[in-house]
Amino acid sequence: MGSLLPSTSFEDSLRNCPEISDATIKELISQEVTAELFFKLNEDDLRINFPTITFGQRKILVNFIKVHYKDAEQTSSAVTSNVAVSNDLGLSSSVIDAAANGSAPSSRKRKISARKQLSEDDVEPLDVLAILNNVKNGQAIVAKIRESKFIEKKQQQDLMHLLHSHVLVGSSPQKYYPHRETKISVAKGIVQAFPELKDQDTAETRPWASWLRKFEVKCETVRAALPHEKKRPRLQVSAVSKTNNSAAKCSASSVNLPGPSRDKEVSSLAETMRNWMKQTIPTRANRPEIEMALASTYEERRAWINSTFPTCTEVLHKYHLLSSYKGDMISAEFSRMKQHQNFEEKFVEMAPYIWSHYVKRQKPDCPNVTLAENMFPDICVRALMILPRLLSPVLSVKAIGQEAVNHIKNKKNQLQQIPCAALIQIVPEGTDIESYVSEEYTGESIPVHPFLLWATNDRKSGEVYLKIDRQSLHVASFDTTTNNPIIRAAGTLVKASYVFNLKYHPYLRHFFQYIECVLGIGKATFLNVKDLNNALRAAM
Repeated sequence: MGSLLPSTSFEDSLRNCPEISDATIKELISQEVTAELFFKLNEDDLRINFPTITFGQRKILVNFIKVHYKDAEQTSSAVTSNVAVSNDLGLSSSVIDAAANGSAPSSRKRKISARKQLSEDDVEPLDVLAILNNVKNGQAIVAKIRESKFIEKKQQQDLMHLLHSHVLVGSSPQKYYPHRETKISVAKGIVQAFPELKDQDTAETRPWASWLRKFEVKCETVRAALPHEKKRPRLQVSAVSKTNNSAAKCSASSVNLPGPSRDKEVSSLAETMRNWMKQTIPTRANRPEIEMALASTYEERRAWINSTFPTCTEVLHKYHLLSSYKGDMISAEFSRMKQHQNFEEKFVEMAPYIWSHYVKRQKPDCPNVTLAENMFPDICVRALMILPRLLSPVLSVKAIGQEAVNHIKNKKNQLQQIPCAALIQIVPEGTDIESYVSEEYTGESIPVHPFLLWATNDRKSGEVYLKIDRQSLHVASFDTTTNNPIIRAAGTLVKASYVFNLKYHPYLRHFFQYIECVLGIGKATFLNVKDLNNALRAAM
């Protein structure tokens, strides 16, 4: 067999395809699969020799091979091809003999020589502070993050630009393709320099994971804008023995896809993922594959939503798995969009102070205090329910328009009650959730904004749904596995507004601004939100 493409170059080529997961790439590389061997594999080879690669990933790999080599012949049915694949995989001679005799190779008997790799834990973080402090713009970023404890979008863009410029070394196209270890080093360096920017969901294992993805997106964006001569060839595969015609067809001496071909490839892979998701029913077993599929199609989905402004119904028709797992996929999508704090933990911590602040502002005999205490024994739920009253807006035609002002005036009773109908509506268990119509609905042109629907008989149990555009998304349950389900549902309401590109209810503009402050994705601009933040800081 001819000379082989170095494993590192082949690995980088696989990583340029976002649909192929890290776990799949590691499995291929650990078994010393070369580019030459890779393009001889078919689905049966993958299933037999790589049992840890999932069904969804096998489909992606097979499609990846077809896209690059459309005239490739399948070799799994030929005994000689099976022997060649087995031999290159490092299988024992007994297994090779078994394959030659027509029996399938046993995955338990194969002997794979492991390739030594640098693990994520071994990668040293980049000295981000030293880099930033060397330039004026970087110093400003450091000062701003230290002051506000979070990073704004413009600062994040500047940070990515400075760090990306730092890792560009040399003059060849190779510099635009930094190794994964370099990307991990950058991500680790960011959270080491700014601990407040760590991921909350993966703080114990990979607190830098979202920053790795952000830096990867930066690298991909820069490469996409490069002229053709500065781009690295997609794959280079050496020629093989002329006696193996099918393998020769699979192993062209060089493959250099122009821009349109790359776009077609990405589109084809994304289409494969979409088709798989359309036919998939969420279960506990296939959750990892669903998470991977949604992450892989994220960029395409955001571009579509931001350019065509589809309704929530249209988004869920195309990506119905976004509504699965009680809002977890919405939260995951939001995490890909925004660096944020853990809303449930933060709000539960602040709830007693919010309630205390509300009580102090009321008259001693105020019926709303007693009403809220009787309705909601849980102080966290109670604090959430009185927030719309505590942060009630001033109606301004200039700010929200005459039509919205008229609607709020007409629905004054529903909006100013506890709980506010724009935030949550409570119905008895057994109510037809799908056909339920909001208390705000008048049949007029005013859209009914997203709201929570709590089906309960005692306000201590039940199920919580998110009603959007006549869709009913199950987002929380009162069970032993869920803490603070109402608070969790409120967080999902805010996240869904970003994921589905929705506007906030005009009556809850101040309420949602405060929630964004808790999430760490916004600042207080309304006076009553500033006052509340100041009062809570003083009390805590």
